Amino acid sequence: SKWLLGDGEGASSCKNSGYLYNEGLVCDARPDCAGRWRESEGCAWGETWCDARGFGVREVRCTDVCGAHGSVVANADTCECSCRDGFSGPRCELAPAYSISGAAKRSWGELNGIYTRVAGKLCNGKAVYQTSKYGPSQTWAASFLFQASGTSKWLLGDDEGARTCKYSGQPVCKTYFCYPSVARTWIYAPSNVCAASPEACAGRWWESCGSTWCDAPGLVVTPLFPPPSPPPSPPHYPPG
Repeated sequence: SKWLLGDGEGASSCKNSGYLYNEGLVCDARPDCAGRWRESEGCAWGETWCDARGFGVREVRCTDVCGAHGSVVANADTCECSCRDGFSGPRCELAPAYSISGAAKRSWGELNGIYTRVAGKLCNGKAVYQTSKYGPSQTWAASFLFQASGTSKWLLGDDEGARTCKYSGQPVCKTYFCYPSVARTWIYAPSNVCAASPEACAGRWWESCGSTWCDAPGLVVTPLFPPPSPPPSPPHYPPG
């Protein structure tokens, strides 16, 4: 009589496997098992499962799921959303731009700044965001915010990682220098804790620190709306 929160494979096989579950025989009729959920991510060292005290399940109507920047399409039985104002995602939960602050300074560059949506690019079905400090022709120097394919991890990495939509593990560093062409992921949030949108990962970010990962409690990802205006084009002077 356990309710589970898991992936598509678990749902198709109906097996007792998931990321969150509640104790059996306490709420078998409905999944709103307040205070009885347990999760497998974000636990203390050595714990496989821990109490998910902040996790809640409540009933909603289709007209409520699309938020302030979307509306339900004609076939409301599927709760499918049509987004506006530059928002995207299944529930119009992804902003057109994000501001990142609190990331540690790297020897080769800065990860903090404003990240705007890359037109036509998706990773794991979600929008990809590029730092606005560089133009489309300078992706090799830019950093990207995206969700890796086949996971629910939000990442901050380089153009190679964003192009392949892959989580590439720890960076390769040598004496005061990390090579961005090799180190494709510099910051990430654990799976299954903030899959819908990156601002929900507050307090759960990790960043590279040498050859390992460190907690990044000061990292903040903030949605921006309306998105920042693009920089003005340089003046054009006729020859002569």
